[in-house]
Amino acid sequence: MSVTVSPTSATLSASTTGTAPTATVSLSTVEGPNGRLTVIATNGSKGYANASFNGTNVVVTGEAPAALAAGTYQDSVTVKVCYDAQCTQQVTNSPFTIPVTYTVTAGNPATATPTISGLSPTSVTAGSAAFTLTVSGTNFTPTSTVMWNGQARATTYVATATLTAQITAADVATLSTDSVTVSNASSGGGVSAARSFSVAAVVPAITSLVPATAVSGGSAYTLTVNGTGFDSHAQVSWNGSPLVTTFVSATQVTAAVPAADIAASGSFPITVWNSDGSANASAPMSVTVGPAALALNSLSPPLVAAGGPAFTETLSGAGFTASSVAQWNGSARPTTFESTTQLHMTISAADIASVGSGSITVSSGGATPTVTSAKTLTIAAATSSVDATALQVNAQHNGAAHFANIVASTALPTAPAWTATLDGPANYPLVAGGRVFLVVQPTSGAATELLALNAGNGAVAWGPITFPGSGAITYDNGRLFLLNTSGSLTAYDAATGSQLWSTVVAGQLFSAAPTAYNGIVYVGESQSGGAVFAFDETSGSQLWFQRVANGDESSPTVTSTGVYVSYPCQVYAFNPTTGAPIWQNNGPCEGGGGATGAWANGVYYSPLANTGYNYDAQALDPATGATLPMTYRSAQAPAFGQTIGYFLQSGTLKALSLADGSAQWTFAGDSSLVTSPVLVNNYVFIASSSGKLYMIDATTGAQLGLVALGGAAYAYMPTEILQPGMTAGDGILVVPFASKISAFTLSNNP
Repeated sequence: MSVTVSPTSATLSASTTGTAPTATVSLSTVEGPNGRLTVIATNGSKGYANASFNGTNVVVTGEAPAALAAGTYQDSVTVKVCYDAQCTQQVTNSPFTIPVTYTVTAGNPATATPTISGLSPTSVTAGSAAFTLTVSGTNFTPTSTVMWNGQARATTYVATATLTAQITAADVATLSTDSVTVSNASSGGGVSAARSFSVAAVVPAITSLVPATAVSGGSAYTLTVNGTGFDSHAQVSWNGSPLVTTFVSATQVTAAVPAADIAASGSFPITVWNSDGSANASAPMSVTVGPAALALNSLSPPLVAAGGPAFTETLSGAGFTASSVAQWNGSARPTTFESTTQLHMTISAADIASVGSGSITVSSGGATPTVTSAKTLTIAAATSSVDATALQVNAQHNGAAHFANIVASTALPTAPAWTATLDGPANYPLVAGGRVFLVVQPTSGAATELLALNAGNGAVAWGPITFPGSGAITYDNGRLFLLNTSGSLTAYDAATGSQLWSTVVAGQLFSAAPTAYNGIVYVGESQSGGAVFAFDETSGSQLWFQRVANGDESSPTVTSTGVYVSYPCQVYAFNPTTGAPIWQNNGPCEGGGGATGAWANGVYYSPLANTGYNYDAQALDPATGATLPMTYRSAQAPAFGQTIGYFLQSGTLKALSLADGSAQWTFAGDSSLVTSPVLVNNYVFIASSSGKLYMIDATTGAQLGLVALGGAAYAYMPTEILQPGMTAGDGILVVPFASKISAFTLSNNP
């Protein structure tokens, strides 16, 4: 078999101001070019001709004539025709060559008519800033001018195929479709055909709705709409009807959804309009309204000690009714219906007699019951260590730890069990599960580090893990949670450092440490007006959020019955599992700032956060928010015993009665005390900026021990998420100083 070529040569011609020419050569065989044969066309060896096969013909294309001088160029292309795809078996007269003659004549771009092949960009939104428009085409010269709606714009010649032009903000101030041309008229040439440029409206877009579902017949609530392109007059619509809308940012608006809108089940479209009218509405995204599905979301508490007494477990979820039955390992237990989102179940002493776990579910009851997925209650050994899990020791931030035994009952150990050198100053440390967890800000300016040290010897257990910005940590149930200043909340396995999940908290400014407790992580945020968020520790899913006035610098204080945050004259209490407001204490002021409160002995101590002492505080009833008589002054976060509180004032530690505020004793040390005090059993520990660590009798104020640390201890910085300070957990006192950290053994059996 052979192939027939027609014509047997190719002739090309073009002007230096023209475009690359082409010629077509047809092939024919018995099989035909589209049959079972493979055709491969190879470019010319001299670079003047390029070849390709289009399925029917060989197409020969000349090089761009603008790149060649006037003249005649000879080249040839090679063609193979084969029986197989790998072209190892060629037909009889394959391969063969096609001679190419390419004639280029001189042209004058200045007197030619230019063409436009493309614009970059092709559109902008109305109100955009001035920008540079790139025009691609042919026959451009240094005297070519880009025209905008027939008006010349400042033009820069880049090449015969490229011009740039300066388009002003006034050109794109309003919605329009504009004409772009290129003129060579100044040199006797023509004007190109026009290309259109669009000045478009800013069309908002919805990316998510929070929440995306609602319970039919439920109460009015706030809908958060996340997206892009929102302007200050953005309007949210529910099923075509406008809602009262609050602009938060170009990526977020909120809307008040009345109870009437969710009275009935259905799927309701949400759209957002900008100020330029309904023609520029976003694409819709729907909120689904329906009956709450039966679900068990969390347990409180999620962990109990083996061998303990019978107790009441709080079950939080959805779709609960008076017929709901809580089950322990599949067997019913006495159940009290509190609301559609909360049940109480009685767990007997026999149920938790041994170390292990129990499976808790909720049944709908009735003849054909549905049953929720299970949540696990951990039954831990009663002798488990006392951990340091959050800022100022614990989730209640009261600065107090209690160990079953104390090694040195009359004197501080004269030397640390170990000292570790770090890459820079350490954040507030945590102690749990045989690990000391740290966030370190390297003095070299490198990225912030998260790492774990062995609590027994100070050796690195895992890490460092680097992350941007600053950050703070909290611990619960074998997990470590890191919040950085950009709002990234990440969970790690505390034993290995492996990442479990990561989520981004809605907002922009995070200046307070997170707090983890009973299976939930709580976070405060201030840039979007202020909010408190709750996330499931296992999955990272958001459980609830509530707006607050400010959101600055107050690490949530958490108990089994309340989540408390304090800002200038604004104090809030929320339900830990649902986020429902419990109370709000409004004072006679407002403004930025905040500070971390403490819960102790059934009282919430709320910093006023608007005085010279960041931790000046008043005592509040945690159930009602009512003001109690006790007030105090403190430069740093205090520590609380059962009857006495320990407060730092002007470099001196003062012990005050929690009943009436009367002074019990004072301790000056070297008059440069700077850290928050830590109370362990009946001993108070505090350090100074001159590098001294003191152990003090909590009842009498007598000094029991003094150790030179070898560097200055750091004070709290209320406006920073990266907080220094010392803590006590798992039998050791951990003290950061300079770029080091020391551990002192207080108990071998905590």
